Amino acid sequence: QECLCSAAATEHGIFARGANPENAFLLVATRGDAGGWTAEQTSVGASPSYRATMRFGNVAGGAHTAVGSTLNGRGEVTAFSAEQSAVGCHEGGGAAACEAVCGKHGLSWDMIRRRCGL
Repeated sequence: QECLCSAAATEHGIFARGANPENAFLLVATRGDAGGWTAEQTSVGASPSYRATMRFGNVAGGAHTAVGSTLNGRGEVTAFSAEQSAVGCHEGGGAAACEAVCGKHGLSWDMIRRRCGL
């Protein structure tokens, strides 16, 4: 379960802090000139660290493919690709799981709780 624990929208994009059971991450989403959304996710506290790119098309937060890589301490790179569900209150394990996931990494889940009526 990945959770976008908090997010803020600006004229330049959406900036979010999130977590999964293993680590926290930072995410920046931007809308291109053609209208498609792209997000860059970078791990915080993961070993090995990773970076992933998600292309959502014209629906921000829709089902998407994440493509990325890890870099370990020996300089070895591992590429990965994953099909991921849409972002939403009832996707994956559901937003209620985010209380524990965000809390494990010291992140507030108030935004999710309010948006999803929990």
